[in-house]
Amino acid sequence: MKIEPERSIYSRGEIAVFSGTAFDQSYRALDGYSGDVFLYRQGAPDTIVATLQSTGEGVYRAEFEGLTPGTYRFEGRSFVDGEQIKTDTGRIQVTQYSLEQRETTPDFGALQAIAQKTGGKYAHISHLESIEQSLSGALINVSEEVEIPLRGDWRFLAAFIIALSLEWFIRKRLQLL
Repeated sequence: MKIEPERSIYSRGEIAVFSGTAFDQSYRALDGYSGDVFLYRQGAPDTIVATLQSTGEGVYRAEFEGLTPGTYRFEGRSFVDGEQIKTDTGRIQVTQYSLEQRETTPDFGALQAIAQKTGGKYAHISHLESIEQSLSGALINVSEEVEIPLRGDWRFLAAFIIALSLEWFIRKRLQLL
């Protein structure tokens, strides 16, 4: 059985999910397996254990809730009829901040400073009409025509012949001719 986390990085408050798969070489599900996942937090003496539960068809699942931020080393132990057969190891990370705690309001002071340093202008969304008026005359369209001669270029001729040959081969193979 192979035991691994669904992701290597989790946010604080997220459920850390580990999955185990037990298949033979022909990818047929194997029965009679069990497993445990041990989490060791870096710098902490305690160990957290979860037992893999079968979800059917050779797939097993273990969940850890309420993990504190930090780096964890995991050890997944597989058993058949009570005898340990394999150990999988690795690391996961639980980050300090979750998405819900991030500041989503814009920093207007920083936006004004960026505009000043780059020679731009800062405008608040409430002054949308003035922004449209200042941009209406500033738009400049630049176009450039480049002529690429195809006649006399052997690469174009070779690509054209290969494309026609490939089409003919596919049509012949699928009996469309």
